[in-house]
Order: sequence, then structure tokens, then C-alpha cells
Amino acid sequence: MRKMKRKTEKSHETLTKVTAYPPKTWLIYSHKLTT
Repeated sequence: MRKMKRKTEKSHETLTKVTAYPPKTWLIYSHKLTT
């Protein structure tokens, strides 16, 4: 359970970083996550 929470926090942190990037980079990153 603790591991899951940590993973969620890390994902949220990555998402926050991604939103700081230009739209093109964000789209590429999103595509990488879905594949």
C-alpha cells in the first residue's frame, strides 16, 4: 500500500513536470505513456 502511494506521488510529480514543457513535448510524452 505504501509502495502504491509512492508510485502515485511520483506519477503526479512527472505530470507536473510534463505540463511545464511545450505542447509538442507533452504530446510526445503522452504518446510514450500510452504505448
